[in-house]
Amino acid sequence: MFSDSFVLPPHPSSAHSSDDVDSLPSSSVSTASDDSQADRDAQAEWERSVRQLESLLTLVLVPFLGKWMGRQFAYWGAFFGPWIMGWTLNACGIPR
Repeated sequence: MFSDSFVLPPHPSSAHSSDDVDSLPSSSVSTASDDSQADRDAQAEWERSVRQLESLLTLVLVPFLGKWMGRQFAYWGAFFGPWIMGWTLNACGIPR
């Protein structure tokens, strides 16, 4: 059914694959200073990320939400204000 031309011959160094693995550096050999440096780097990156999120909240979201909430309170206050507070607006929009 299939032609033998599509079958690749085995790699000649496949019998010596353990030699290739032995030449690779071992990942289990690490010192405590490498681990502590990685922990310090991760902690510093985390703190930078937190500062960026704080900046996003402070500079973008808080003013946007404040503006939106102010408009909502102004709208609903003008709508329900006369009924709840008992005041009316004069021609200039000032409560009497």
